[in-house]
Amino acid sequence: MIPPVGKDIECQVLLYRALLRRDWIDIANSLVTLNAFFLRKTDKGLSVSIASECTPQDCAAQFSSCRGVASLHAGRVKDLGLSVELDSKAHAEIRGVPHRDEDPDKAEWYAGRLAEQARIALVLGTKPPTSNPT
Repeated sequence: MIPPVGKDIECQVLLYRALLRRDWIDIANSLVTLNAFFLRKTDKGLSVSIASECTPQDCAAQFSSCRGVASLHAGRVKDLGLSVELDSKAHAEIRGVPHRDEDPDKAEWYAGRLAEQARIALVLGTKPPTSNPT
């Protein structure tokens, strides 16, 4: 169940994180990189979509440039000591990650743990391998 706006999300909720930059995804190894989880200077939390309210394609379509979409379980995020706060029916923010300029070691630690938890749900903008006729 999704709580009211402003409340912490329950553990069983699946989240999607749009992978907006090339260095946020390692397509060759099917991995999300820690770069996807560094907080931008102007942000208070990491933006995530609620999977029960959208598909990975819907999540990606919100952005003019998106490389893919990763999934995360809210409970595993909260196990790190972070919160996942709903700010609309279909969107939340992962709160508690420090900015890199405030605490670089802690920011990298959280980014690394979130990247380890993340699973690629959708890859966009890649070309299939070309076959060479012999």
